[in-house]
Amino acid sequence: MAILLLIVDTIAVLIPAFYVAYQCFPQQILKLLLFAFAIVLVLITSIELMLGSLSILNNTTLLLGSIATGGGIFFYFKTYPLASTSDSLNVMPEEQPSRLNKRGILAIIFLATAFSVPIQAFLIFKFIAFIP
Repeated sequence: MAILLLIVDTIAVLIPAFYVAYQCFPQQILKLLLFAFAIVLVLITSIELMLGSLSILNNTTLLLGSIATGGGIFFYFKTYPLASTSDSLNVMPEEQPSRLNKRGILAIIFLATAFSVPIQAFLIFKFIAFIP
C-alpha cells in the first residue's frame, strides 16, 4: 500500500512539472526533460522538508501535500501560461537583458535559500534544541 501511495505522489508532481516544462520548451525534448526533472526534484524536496519540519511527514500527508502542490501548480500555470522559448526569439535584442536580470534575480533567491538551510539548521540546533 505504501508503494502505491508513493507512486501516486510522484505522478501528482510529475504531471504539473511536465506541463510547465512543455510550456517553456515545446519543441526541445532534452531541455523539456531536464527542466521537468529539476522541477520534480525541487517540488518533492520542498514538500518533504515542509512536512518534516512540521513533524507530520508520513505517507498520507505526503500524498495530500503532493496532490495539493501539484494541483496548485497545474491550475496556476493553466490560468497564467508561461511564454515559450520560441516566442522569445521574436523579442528585440534590447529587451533581452531585462529577462536575464529577472532570471538572475530568481537564481540568486534560489541559491540563497539553498545555502541558508544549513545556517538555519545550525541556529536551530544551537539555540533552540538546548533550551531547558
